[in-house]
This record gives sequence, structure tokens and C-alpha cells, in this order.
Amino acid sequence: MKFILATLLCLCCWSVFGDRQATAQTPDRKPEIVDPTQFDVMSGYVLPEDQKARLDNLVSQLRQQLDQVTYIFVYAGQRPCPGETRAKMAFVKNHLVKTRGIEPDRVFLRDGGYREELTVEMWLWPRKSEFGLPSATPNVDPGEVEIRRNCRPISRRNRVRRKSRRP
Repeated sequence: MKFILATLLCLCCWSVFGDRQATAQTPDRKPEIVDPTQFDVMSGYVLPEDQKARLDNLVSQLRQQLDQVTYIFVYAGQRPCPGETRAKMAFVKNHLVKTRGIEPDRVFLRDGGYREELTVEMWLWPRKSEFGLPSATPNVDPGEVEIRRNCRPISRRNRVRRKSRRP
């Protein structure tokens, strides 16, 4: 009985450690090809804290999968303020690269055009992809867009004041 247990223990150890050694001897092994995936979509007004949390989820995925990059499409709404898309792209890039330390060559931001409301699409994409590059999918014709002229940023303090004035 002891002989059988000792033999089984040796076989188990050999299978576990033998695989590790075989893997270590084949350094030219190719990494697993991962399909491109849409990671997250933020649509409409999302609180800045929630935006940062969702971007942090993307950061953790990028840190786990070093062979992937992210493509982020920012779509202006149907009634955007001037510079709204550029401002959102700057916010996203700043948070990923400067605040969280993701390498700039792994973050690609694109102006996606227009949708019904401000939308941010985040994609995880293999660095060396046989799928080509992602493309934007706007669903509002630029002729139907009305750029607002009297836009001004609403600070958190002004937002609270406006809410308190309402009956």
C-alpha cells in the first residue's frame, strides 16, 4: 500500500514539475491570441468618480494583459458644447497615462463622431492583431447635430445651488 501511494505521489510531482520545466525550455512559445473585446461603454452623464472607477477597471485589465492595448472612442452628443469631445479625451488620457501610469503607446484615443448622447467606448485590442484596427460607429449624421453656443462648465458648487433653487 505504501509503495502504491509513493508511486502516485511521484507521478503527481513529476506531472506538475515536469510541465514547468518543459515550459521553461521553450522560450519561443507564442502568447495566446486574444480576440478584441469591447470592455465598457459610458453613455450620457456619468459622475466623475464613476468615470474614474470604470477607467481603473480598464487599467487593471491592461496591467494583467501586457500584450493588449486599448482603443477609446469618444462620441459627442447630438447637442454638444464646443470642445466637449477634446475635453473628454484629455480627461481619459490624463487619468490612464499620468495618474495610473499606463504607457502612452498602449492608449489610443479617437474622435468617433456623433451619437444621441456623449459616449465613451473602451476596447481591449491585441497589440499585434490579425483583426485590423477598430473603427468608430457613429449613429447620428453630422447634419443633424446642433452645437450649443452658450455652454459653460457647471462646477459641483453651482450644480448644488441650482438644485436647491428648484421648488
